[in-house]
Amino acid sequence: MRAAFGSGTVGTTSVTGVADDRTVTDAAITSGQSTLTSSSAAFTTADVGRAVVVAGAGSGGGTMSFTITAVSSGTTATLNRSATTTVSGAVARIGTDNSKTIQAAINAVSAAGGGTVYLPPGKYPIVLPIFPRSNVTLRGAGISTEVYSLDNWVVISTDATGWSDFTVEELVISGPFTNRPTVPTYARTSVGLGTTHGISTTGSLDPSVPGSPVNTNLTVRRVVFRDLAGLPTRIFGISGKTLITECEAINTRDIATGYCQEAIITNCTSRYGWDNGISCSRGTFKVVITGNTVENTAFHGLAVGGWASADGGEDSVISGNTVRGYGNCGIAIQYSPSYVTISGNTIDNPGQYRGAVDQPTDIECVGILVRGNPDTDPTNYTSHAKGMVITGNQIVRASRAGIMYSGLDHALIADNLILDCGTQYMANGTTAVSSTDKTNNVGVLCDYPTTVTNVIVRDNVVIDSRATAYCNYAVQPIPTPAGVTVFGNIARGLRNQPQTAATARSDTLGLLEKAIETLPRWAAVSASISMGSGVVRFGYFTARRTETVTKLRLTCTTAAGATPSLVRFGLYSVDSSTGNLTQVGQTASDTTIFAAAGNYYERALTSSATLVEGQRYAVAAIVVTAASAPNVSGMIGGAAAEMAQSPRLCAALTAQSDLSASYTAGSLADSTSMIYAAAVQ
Repeated sequence: MRAAFGSGTVGTTSVTGVADDRTVTDAAITSGQSTLTSSSAAFTTADVGRAVVVAGAGSGGGTMSFTITAVSSGTTATLNRSATTTVSGAVARIGTDNSKTIQAAINAVSAAGGGTVYLPPGKYPIVLPIFPRSNVTLRGAGISTEVYSLDNWVVISTDATGWSDFTVEELVISGPFTNRPTVPTYARTSVGLGTTHGISTTGSLDPSVPGSPVNTNLTVRRVVFRDLAGLPTRIFGISGKTLITECEAINTRDIATGYCQEAIITNCTSRYGWDNGISCSRGTFKVVITGNTVENTAFHGLAVGGWASADGGEDSVISGNTVRGYGNCGIAIQYSPSYVTISGNTIDNPGQYRGAVDQPTDIECVGILVRGNPDTDPTNYTSHAKGMVITGNQIVRASRAGIMYSGLDHALIADNLILDCGTQYMANGTTAVSSTDKTNNVGVLCDYPTTVTNVIVRDNVVIDSRATAYCNYAVQPIPTPAGVTVFGNIARGLRNQPQTAATARSDTLGLLEKAIETLPRWAAVSASISMGSGVVRFGYFTARRTETVTKLRLTCTTAAGATPSLVRFGLYSVDSSTGNLTQVGQTASDTTIFAAAGNYYERALTSSATLVEGQRYAVAAIVVTAASAPNVSGMIGGAAAEMAQSPRLCAALTAQSDLSASYTAGSLADSTSMIYAAAVQ
């Protein structure tokens, strides 16, 4: 899809371009001399005054630009200065440098108080960059106006003159690349000479270029950048607002800003990029990236953060974007930015690439990445990203993880849909990803657990819908690190994670904050359940979060008739396929339990147990006594057969002398009596 352009323009000043450029590949010139030869150039006297750029003739083998001052034959021309380096068989581009005419018009319009410089349909080759001036709009006629450099240089740049309120709109800036890979790829081929960056500006906020002028308010609207050897925009250090909207970058690097006071990038398209699609880095503040589309980019789709030793800026919103096809990350938040909201984005990697196809890697390869600084050394972060909200995103076919984070403080990761995450093989295409690998093929992954604080991971949905599942886990690591709280996530069809639904957490149910219960407390008052001597009663529940529990608790409604000979509580995990029970913890026998009605009895497990979110468990209790057995709080169901349906709610087993290490599902009797119990942290 090409960018949409306006239909007509009336400018204060109209500049007509001269498109007479041609390229030769057999140019020759000797160091210290000014005679250029080429058997294919077909020089004429009309070439006098035209520019010529020769690859390799400059210092250190760089390009060098000249002006033709005389033509002695169709193969020989005299230039205005001598070459620095001897070359032969070199690429040279010959043509009129339209930048001088365009610059004169911009200067005149700005001096007159501002207005529009209009470039009618046509091609405008340039050698020198075009420099912004205050209160000027440089406008083309849409895709009919094409501006490009004959040198390896930029089209629009900045000089020592400061400016404010400059706009570029409705034109094409083109470059030298000739191939457009349709999958994430770094390598490109080039004709040899042509535009590097489309728009490269520097202002006073850029600390890397001290002494830069104050440049304020830049707008880039409906510009197509294609086949560039660099960035379509490299807008650094601009005060006020930088707005890039409705632009299209095809076969270029990033639509990029850095060190800007405010950056808004909206409704743009980036396709076939050989780096990132869109990036706002190096301390850009007040970033809004919304409504953009990025397709098949070699590195990251969208990137926000700092760079090298510089932390990222503050206050960014990344929402409503579509990223389809990327080598490393759909959205990358790197180098410790603060207060970033990432919401409502669709991120899809249909090829499930682990790196670009010509630079495979297993390092990142995720839908959304969050990193501290330095990004390259997570074990030695000097600063953390903070204040992150990642919510409501759809992440499809991510390779390593849907969301991966480290070096992060104070964040919410919630309500994201992660679908078909994980690959069969690592980047080399031969090493299979193990089904027990906890660092690959994970929905939400904290890969450096000791580097995070106050991160909440809740209510995310992780589904593997493929005939052969490759997603291993919904959330890792489990048990969760001290800085992470995990609850309410849903897993479906994964290799290992139980297929579970989230558990309700409404306060009106009275659920405990530091315990998991077999019943809501308000329901436990509905019945008094007789324990019976030698009867093991089981109450089932689903762990609604991953946590470590150390105690079990039941409540007595009728005291034991005399001191029992044994009272014990136990905690069992439930096999999701067979329903069999395996003990994961128990209390020591304590015959003082149930001595008084109306009391709750909380006893420590002999060793703590870790409950895994979504896993099914059962609390068991047994009383052995020669007298009347106590009653406990609970609930009576309507039919035992219904209570036994999957997932089972309760069960009983008679004629027991103590709790066993395991029970088969078939050995348990259906029951209508469900005890109230709590597994407590």
